[in-house]
Amino acid sequence: MAGSDLAMRFTEDKYASKNEVAHELKITSVDTFWSNILAYRSHFYHYLSLKTIEKNMLVFCGCSAINNLVNGVELKLIRLNREYNLINPSSKQFKTIDYDLKKQIISAINEHEQLMVSEDYLDSILRA
Repeated sequence: MAGSDLAMRFTEDKYASKNEVAHELKITSVDTFWSNILAYRSHFYHYLSLKTIEKNMLVFCGCSAINNLVNGVELKLIRLNREYNLINPSSKQFKTIDYDLKKQIISAINEHEQLMVSEDYLDSILRA
């Protein structure tokens, strides 16, 4: 019974990694606890069509703790989308948001591709 209680605790209350479980229980080897935790989590697994670099299927654990976090993010995105859609496309606020988003995208590409393009040049591209 204690094993299933720990499995539920480290899945539902706090979705913990193996290292976090070891740290919280203050023991070095948590293999038996960890196998119980993985067995408990397996009831919530959803296999995705995405694969890792090693060609393994990605798995999503849809336990209530994770679902609550996903739902919270979804509500925030819905609220932001609603507020964004209320902005008049010809208003200064919309143009500022549009410019800032485009600049973030171009800056991220510049940084990722190591293009070494100056911020002033990026500004001139966006303002043209």
